[in-house]
Amino acid sequence: MKAPGNFSFRLILMVMFVIMMVGCRQVRQAQRDIYRPVVTAPDGPFEADSTLPEPYETGSNSTATLFKAIDGWIGVPYRYGGTTKSGVDCSGLVMNVMLEAWGLHLKRSSIEMMNDIDPIHKDDLQPGDLVFFKIGGRQGYHVGIYTGQGRFVHSSTSRGVMMSGLDEPYYIRHYHASGRIKRP
Repeated sequence: MKAPGNFSFRLILMVMFVIMMVGCRQVRQAQRDIYRPVVTAPDGPFEADSTLPEPYETGSNSTATLFKAIDGWIGVPYRYGGTTKSGVDCSGLVMNVMLEAWGLHLKRSSIEMMNDIDPIHKDDLQPGDLVFFKIGGRQGYHVGIYTGQGRFVHSSTSRGVMMSGLDEPYYIRHYHASGRIKRP
């Protein structure tokens, strides 16, 4: 006959094993949910400043109006799927800035935005043009707004809405396309 403590010890071990297995499964599921591939903003390699270049023109549909709208978003934290100043992703930022600055209604995703531009060469960019970066996967595109002088504004996953340079190695490597928004 076995000692009674041996049965309780085995029972406790079995219960602990089951709890551990269930917990690990939940952790693995949470990791899949957290780390699933998404269209998101790259962090880029440098801490860029938030200064905007001087406006090129004046008037209601001008670069100055664009810069004023952008300035209200600098520093807003990144939030996947976000569209407000409490948190915004790259396409949400572009969608809101274009609406605020010029009354343009853009589609929500970076891929849809790419379909609504007239492609232009990188050397022909003007403030307000969109720049796209291929960051992974079939639909992994990041979008920003060109502000002039080789700079663009975008929403970074770690730093929120910020300015970066097209000449930074990360953005040179991942540059995909640029274009001018088709105006109605």
